[in-house]
Amino acid sequence: MASAWRSPLFVRLVFLMQKESRQTKLTDAMIIQRETMLMCFAGFRETSWERDYAEIISQIVGRTAVERESALDLGTMQYIILRSIDHDRAQAAIACGYVEIVAPYVGAIFDLGLSAFPTRYDRGEVFGVLSMPQTQQELIAKVEAAMERRCGAVPNLANPDDGIPILEWLTWCVEVMKSGDPQHLPEGDVEQELAQIYRKSGATKRIIEAALDQRKVDGFLKRPVETILERVLRG
Repeated sequence: MASAWRSPLFVRLVFLMQKESRQTKLTDAMIIQRETMLMCFAGFRETSWERDYAEIISQIVGRTAVERESALDLGTMQYIILRSIDHDRAQAAIACGYVEIVAPYVGAIFDLGLSAFPTRYDRGEVFGVLSMPQTQQELIAKVEAAMERRCGAVPNLANPDDGIPILEWLTWCVEVMKSGDPQHLPEGDVEQELAQIYRKSGATKRIIEAALDQRKVDGFLKRPVETILERVLRG
């Protein structure tokens, strides 16, 4: 158990992600839920996700200006890139991709065999389907037994039977186990660590670049005067 949640697991996280993505067939033993809220997501306003998002856009702006040898000012280039990205698509893909790595991580900690299949992102919540080889009650009992062995007692946390999304609850449990204190109150440390790993993997950048419509960029660059005026008028 101890080796499952020390730092080496973070190194193996990419392997786990790839392994889960290859498991496209679910056995008869897997319990498949209907679409449900998998977990909350911090969103892109005044969060580290927003800062990372803005930094990647700035990189795309600079690269585009160099590649296109554009004489437009940086502000106008930024306007072009911002108008050419499908932000709803990009942000939904980032949120869903992040949740996809949470499932194999917490699943490995408690040997749960979880797979998450996000379907949509809406107002700070990621929805999808969760598959697992046990019932919810069996999962809760297994995780609480592991926490009791590690911490000496079962933490008094709300759980999925109380309406807490399974993945979110499991991240709380990992944080409590890591502290070794059954009275520890989760503060989102596990989510933050996983988010940092996800962003460092380059996934966020790949998603934003994929959501950039180069035809729209070309359209703006072909009418520079109109684009500058449009930017000024839009403020």
